[in-house]
Amino acid sequence: MKEVAGDLIQLANNGKFDVIVHGCNCQCKMGGGIAKQIMQAFPEAYDADCRTTACDPRKIGSFSFAKANINNGKRLVIVNGYTQLLAGGQVNYHAVREVMKQVKQNFYGKRIGYPMIGSGLAGGDWDRIKDIIAEELKDEDHTLVRLQPIGKKGSKTHASKSKRQKTERAYIWKESLLEYLVGELCEGHDSLPQTNEANLREDIGDLLLDEDFPKELTPTLQNSPGPMIMMRQGRYPPWVMEIAPFVLERLNSKDPDK
Repeated sequence: MKEVAGDLIQLANNGKFDVIVHGCNCQCKMGGGIAKQIMQAFPEAYDADCRTTACDPRKIGSFSFAKANINNGKRLVIVNGYTQLLAGGQVNYHAVREVMKQVKQNFYGKRIGYPMIGSGLAGGDWDRIKDIIAEELKDEDHTLVRLQPIGKKGSKTHASKSKRQKTERAYIWKESLLEYLVGELCEGHDSLPQTNEANLREDIGDLLLDEDFPKELTPTLQNSPGPMIMMRQGRYPPWVMEIAPFVLERLNSKDPDK
C-alpha cells in the first residue's frame, strides 16, 4: 500500500487516479465526512447511490459507481462501497473486504485511490481495515490518501465513537432475545464459557444458523415501518455487532470470578 498526504478529491481531479473508492451507508445518505465532499465534487456518484434501494441490507459488501469528467479531460470512476448499514453506524469489516474484492475484480490494473475507509465517522479500527485492503488489493496500484486534521488525533475520536456504539442502538430487540442467547451459550457448560466480543459474535452467528432459532426474536431496525430481513454479513447479520457487548456483559455478570 502506497501512502500520500493530501486531498483525495483534488488529487483525483488532477488525474492522479483512475478509480477512487470510499465507504458508504445503505441509506443513500452522504451527509458527512469524505462522502459529503465526494457528493459535492462528483454529484454523479450520489446519483448512482440514489438509484439503489435505500436501507436495503443486501447492499452491504457491494458497490455502485459513476464516471465523471476530470481536469485532464479523462474519466474518473467513483466507487460507492457499501461498508455500513446506517448513516453514523459502525463499519462492517467483512463488507470492506467484499467491496475491495470486487474493486480488484472490476478495476484491476487501474490506479486506485481511497481515504481511511471506515475509520472516521464509522468508528473502525484503521489498522485492521488497512490489512484487509492490502490483502484484497495485492499486486494492484493502490494508494491511501491520508488527510489528518490539525490538532486532532484519530485514535481518540475512534475510541469515543466506538464507546457510543454500545449505548446508541440502531436496532430494537426484546429482553427475551438476550435471555435466549445467554442461555444457549451457557448450555452444556459446567462453567461459563471464556470468550471475548469478537469470538462471541461468531458464536451468536452460529446460533442464528440453527433451524431452531426463534425467528420472532429477530430485532427490528429503529424508525423502520416493520421488521427487516437482515441478510448475513459473513457469519452474522449486522445487529449482532450491537447486541454482542450486552450479551458479553450478561455473561460476565453471571461469572463469580469476574
